[in-house]
Amino acid sequence: MNPLCPYLWTMNFYKSKKARFVVSLLLFSLGNARAQPGESGMHYRVWIPEPAKHYYLVELTYNNPGDTALLKMCAWNPGGYFLIDFAANLDSFSVTGVSGKSLNWTRPVKNNWIIPTNGESKIIVRYRINATRPAIELPYVDENWGLIGPTGTYLYADKETYKPVTVTVENNPSWSEPVATGLDLVPGKTDTYRAENFDVLFDCPMLMGKLETLSTFFIDKIPHYFTGYEIGKLDRPMFVNDLKKMTAAGIKVIGDIPYQHYTFLSIGYGGGGIEHVNSTVVGFRTKDFLSTKEARFRNYKLLAHEYFHHYNVKRIRPVELGPFDYSGPNYTKLLWFSEGVTDYYAHLMLLRGGLVNLAEINRSFQYIIRNYENKPGHKFQSLTESSLATWDNSPFSKTKTQADRSISYYEKGCIVGMIIDFDIRHRTKNKYSLDDVMRFLYKKYYQELKRGFTDAELQAACESFAGGRMDEVFSYVNSTAPVNYPKYFAYAGMEVDTAVSNEAYTGFTTGIQMRGWMTLNSVEENGPAWNAGLRVGDIILSLDDREPNIEVINDILLTKKPGEVLKCKTKRGDTEGSADIQLGSRRGKKFGISLIKNPDRLQKEILNSWKRAD
Repeated sequence: MNPLCPYLWTMNFYKSKKARFVVSLLLFSLGNARAQPGESGMHYRVWIPEPAKHYYLVELTYNNPGDTALLKMCAWNPGGYFLIDFAANLDSFSVTGVSGKSLNWTRPVKNNWIIPTNGESKIIVRYRINATRPAIELPYVDENWGLIGPTGTYLYADKETYKPVTVTVENNPSWSEPVATGLDLVPGKTDTYRAENFDVLFDCPMLMGKLETLSTFFIDKIPHYFTGYEIGKLDRPMFVNDLKKMTAAGIKVIGDIPYQHYTFLSIGYGGGGIEHVNSTVVGFRTKDFLSTKEARFRNYKLLAHEYFHHYNVKRIRPVELGPFDYSGPNYTKLLWFSEGVTDYYAHLMLLRGGLVNLAEINRSFQYIIRNYENKPGHKFQSLTESSLATWDNSPFSKTKTQADRSISYYEKGCIVGMIIDFDIRHRTKNKYSLDDVMRFLYKKYYQELKRGFTDAELQAACESFAGGRMDEVFSYVNSTAPVNYPKYFAYAGMEVDTAVSNEAYTGFTTGIQMRGWMTLNSVEENGPAWNAGLRVGDIILSLDDREPNIEVINDILLTKKPGEVLKCKTKRGDTEGSADIQLGSRRGKKFGISLIKNPDRLQKEILNSWKRAD
C-alpha cells in the first residue's frame, strides 16, 4: 500500500545543524495548481499525557475562521485505497473563542464539524484521538512508542489546505529519542514543525518512542536512514548495506534523486507498508524479519516496493491521484500500474542490486502467476475494473464471494509490467525498455507538466517507445483475455511451463496476514482442510514448522505430492491446536519459469540487459 513525506530525522538536525531541506518539494511533486499559499491560519498542539492509555490530545488554534468554520476529518489515507473511519476515534470535542467563551457546534455527518464563530477572530478546538491499534496508517501510542498518523489526527478546513500549517508536538518525557518526522522545524524551535500546506502535513507521519536508528548510508551524498521500534535480531551492518544496494538499484531506473533525505520507518511487529514521498512506514510480520530465507526475500521486497513508490505513484502518478480529495474516494483505473508495476520493480531492485539470483526472482514470478491463474476471479474482472473496485472491495478485506469474482491488481499488474517491458525490448531490439517509459513519465508529467498522466497518455508512452500499437498487451489490462505467458517470456530467453498436471491443494484460502500468522477466509466444504477440522476464521500459526505466508504455501504445494500430509499449528479463539491436512489433488498448471536452452543473440541480450538495467 501497500497500498508521502519529505523526511527529516530530527536527531540529525541537531547533530548537523543543517535544516535546509526543501519541504515545498511536495508541491512540485503533486503538480498543485492552487493559488500561492498565504499566511498560516492553523496551528496544532499534540501531547500524550498518558501513553499507556492509548490516546493523544490535540489543540487546534484556528485564526480568522470567518463567520462559520467547517472542519473535516479525512476519510482515507493516500497510499491505502480504501475508506477508514478516522472520525470514530475522535471524541471530547470542544470549542472556545479567543475571548474564552464556549462556542456551540453541530456535527451533521460523522466527519464534519460546523462551528458558528460569533465574530471571534480566533477559535481554539480541542479533542482527543483514541489511538489503540498499531498499524502503518493509523494513529497509535503506548508506553513504548507512538505513531502520529496525520490523516487520522488533524482536522482540516477546505479553504486552508493550500496554506502553511504548524504543529507543536510535546514528546513523552520518558522517551529520550527525538521525534522522527518529515516536517522541518520552525527556526528557533525544538518541538514545532512547519508544512507548506496540508498535502505536506498529511504526507508526514511522526514516529516517536524508544527507537533505534541504524547507520546512515549515502547515495550521491544524499542521506538515507532506517529507524524504528523493536528492530529485532539481525546483522545490522549487512542489512544497511543490502538496503543501500536495493535503493541504488531503484534510483538507477530513473536516474534522479528528487529528495534531500529518505527514511525507512519501522513500527516493529505488524505487517505491510505505506509509502510517503520521502519516507515509508513499514511493519514486519515477524519480530526477527530476516530470520528465514522466505522472510528475507519477502521483507526486502516490501522495503523495495515501498521505496520505489516515491517515484511510481508519488511523482509518476495517475492524474486522479493528486491533489487529493481527502473526504472520499479518489477513483482511478491505474492502480495496476501504480501498485503492480511498482511490485515488478521491487523484484528488479533486488535482482539488480545483487540481493537475489534469477532463479529466486523467477520463483516469485511463478508464485504470482499461480496465485492469479488459480483464482476464478481472473475470468470475471480486468485490471482496470480491479483498480476501480478497490474502494468498495478492498484487497485486504474481501469476502469469499468477492474474492472469487475479482483479482489482485498487485499480482496481475506485476506480470503485465514485465510483459510490457519484454515487448518493448523485443520490438526495439533491446534499444528501449519499460525503464525508458518510466523516465519519460517522470520527466514529462512530474517535472515539466507538474501533473499526473491519463490512461491514454500511459499507453501512448509505452507505444511510442515500442514503435507501434500494443493492442494485445493492453488487452491484458482492459479485458480478461488469457495471457500468453510463453510468447512474452521467450523474448527474454525464458520459457513458462503451461502443461496441465495433477498438483496438491489444501482446500483453503487465506485472508490478510499480520504479526506472523494468517487467517482462513474460506475452507472448501469436505475438502482437505475441512476434513482436518479447519474452519473459516481459524488462525494458522505455522505450516510444517515454517512461518505461514503465501510464498511458503506455494513452495509446499509445488514440492509436496497429493496425499502427503501438511502439518499445521492453529488457533481458534484463545485455544491453540494442530491439524494434519492430507493434501488433495487437482488439475492445474505449475507455471514454472526456466531458461531456454539455446537462446538466440537477441534473447541473450535482452535477458542480460534486463538483469543489469544497462
